[in-house]
Formats: sequence, C-alpha cells, structure tokens
Amino acid sequence: MKKIQLFIADDHAILIDGLMRMFNADPDIEFIGRASNDVQLLEKIQALADNGTSPDVLLLDIRLNAHNPRDRSGLDCIQKVKKISPRTKVLIMTGFNAHSFFTDAVQQMADGYLSKDNEQHVFTDAVKRIHRGEKVFIADLEHEEVITEAYNLQINELTEREREIICKLAEGMTSTEIGKQLFIAPVTVDKHRQNILSKLKMHNVAQLVAFAVRNKICK
Repeated sequence: MKKIQLFIADDHAILIDGLMRMFNADPDIEFIGRASNDVQLLEKIQALADNGTSPDVLLLDIRLNAHNPRDRSGLDCIQKVKKISPRTKVLIMTGFNAHSFFTDAVQQMADGYLSKDNEQHVFTDAVKRIHRGEKVFIADLEHEEVITEAYNLQINELTEREREIICKLAEGMTSTEIGKQLFIAPVTVDKHRQNILSKLKMHNVAQLVAFAVRNKICK
C-alpha cells in the first residue's frame, strides 16, 4: 500500500526535525519535504505538483513568522496551496489556541486543526484520518466574546436532526451531500442550517464548527 506523502511547514527547524523523526518511524507515512516560510512553501508545493508528486497531507504551522505577533502567513497559504494542489489536505498545527485562529482556519477550508501540545500518536492519527477524507479538529480553544452567547446556550436546545446536520457540516459536506445522506432535499438542509445559526446566534458555518468542536457535539 502506498505511503501517505507528508510535507511539513514550520519556521522552527527543531520542531520539523522532531516531527520528521516521529513520522519516519510510522510505516504508513513518508516525509517528502519541508519549508520554513510561506514563499518557500508555495515554491516547493508548486515544484512537487509540476512533477506529479504533490503531498497527500500538508502539516502547516498557523504562523510561519513567529517573530511577527500579527503574522497569519500559514492561514493565508491554505487556499493558495489548494489552488496549486487540490488533492493536498491541509492540517493546521498551532501553539496558539485562540478561537479566532480556529475560525479563520475553518473559513480558509483547512481539513484539520491540531494543537502542538498534543502527544505524538495524536499527530500520526490525525494525518491518517485526514488522508482518508475525514475532518479532524482537535484543539483546546480559549474562550472569546465572539461566541460567548452561543457557548452559554444549553446543548439540549438542539434537536437530533440539528445535531446531525451540524456534524455533517463539520465534516465539510455540502447541502447536496448532506441531503443525500439524510434523505432530505438540499433546500431543507439549508433551512435547517439557517435555523441552527439563528438559534445559536451565529453568523457562519465556521463559528458553528467551532461550537461543535468545543462542546463535543460530534463523536
């Protein structure tokens, strides 16, 4: 069976070295490249794509210039990478667990979000799950005012159908895909989604996914 082709981007060489050793010890994963900044990352992903050897999974630091407190270069690279290599799944890793970063990652269509504080087996498991097509969001999110109201609501206010739809949205499914799985029309899915957002006083699906992860709605 073909190994999962993994690329890592982080501005700390010592972290990449440690991750390389960890992933190289796993028989299902092959490390194929590294980058320490956004320019280098995009150049290398382009080169791999041109050679037909795009990575299956990109493990991407949320900040590729940690010296800049406002840096979000990792986040800004997500869609650029996906444009170059649509098949590449992007797993964001971060030491900054603020909810705003998580929401931005979801909005930029990241396939997963992982805190650097997790143990080694969590990293390898996340890479394998994302490669299989799952969405993996594992983070200890800090509380922020933007979603205070929603988080204070009782989970039991959500119906079983609403929970189902939240979990399908968290997996990155479209209204059409959800409708087919639940045997309902896409327009009905859209109506449920709007009702859920209204009930939870949220404005977009990214906030909804964050709510689902924080409150462990989806198993």
